[in-house]
Amino acid sequence: MKTVVFLIHKMGMGYGVSVVVDEICKRLIKLRIPVQVITGEHERAFANGYLIHECESSFEQVRHALAQIKNPVIIAHTTPYFEMLPALTDLGYECIALEAGDPDPSLFQNDRIERSNIALNKQLHVYPKIKSVIAISDFIKEDIKWPNSIVVKLGCDHVVYLGTKDLNELNFNLNSRLRIGTLMRLGKGEAMYKGGHLFLAIVKNLKERNIDIEPYILGRGTDQDVEEFRKNGFQIVLNGTEIEKRKFLRNLDVFVSCSLWEGFNLPLAEAQALGTVGLAFDTGAHPEVTPFVFDNQNSMLEFIASIALNRTTLIEHSRSSYKFVRNQFKWDEVVYKLIQELEVF
Repeated sequence: MKTVVFLIHKMGMGYGVSVVVDEICKRLIKLRIPVQVITGEHERAFANGYLIHECESSFEQVRHALAQIKNPVIIAHTTPYFEMLPALTDLGYECIALEAGDPDPSLFQNDRIERSNIALNKQLHVYPKIKSVIAISDFIKEDIKWPNSIVVKLGCDHVVYLGTKDLNELNFNLNSRLRIGTLMRLGKGEAMYKGGHLFLAIVKNLKERNIDIEPYILGRGTDQDVEEFRKNGFQIVLNGTEIEKRKFLRNLDVFVSCSLWEGFNLPLAEAQALGTVGLAFDTGAHPEVTPFVFDNQNSMLEFIASIALNRTTLIEHSRSSYKFVRNQFKWDEVVYKLIQELEVF
């Protein structure tokens, strides 16, 4: 039997790619399929019954780690491991790219050219040499410009089942504040495309309209990263645990993603799986992940204002969001499709 080996730059909290690998690995183990992970950095929170090799992300180190594994089939999920796949293929390994895509280089200030070259290199030199490319959304299949990609959308049922919310959880009383929040990494490198400044502008505008809201943000970063949010009255959860994240997403009335690019947007799916209506801009894979997408900031703002004034619609929209993600995003189906492609049996 083959051993499935994932290559990923980091197994760490707050990284969607880490959640993806972890959820797939746990299910492969239940099916008695051997699985291991090779990564450049490993946080101990990820240790769910499969072996994780932490080593330098160089080709020689990866080759050495692979030589210790019996009959490996390789799935790369991030750079710099995508770039190693052609050489690993030449060594006789079966290689697959699990592609979450690359944000538009124009959304970054300091490394646009480098990011553009990474995407182009994969199109020209990686995808043509490997067994297959698996895209995590229809959007990614189109964005990476590889028509032969196989689309396997991610799951959301790693999130505990709490069902839809009752009236008390949804702040049904019009005299109560509407709890609106977002979740995002707060570092400067991703600040532009994650849209924190847009969410801040929406909150300010709602307050100017005298819409009674209570804004929240959960993210990985420093006190300096959230200084502007704190000045504007945000409740902040910084570097929260998975339990804190679950409580945060469940307790919101409205979850908003202002991200300008996403290959899937796992937090958006997670919020809805916890019964919270999820809103996003009509960018990236968002139309595949939520029924509530908006083409500009004003249309999103008007929708939030209407919910604040009519809590009955909040109940309807929250249940629609819940059913939308729970009915279609299932990790067992992800693993089933992956097994078919890997031919591990």
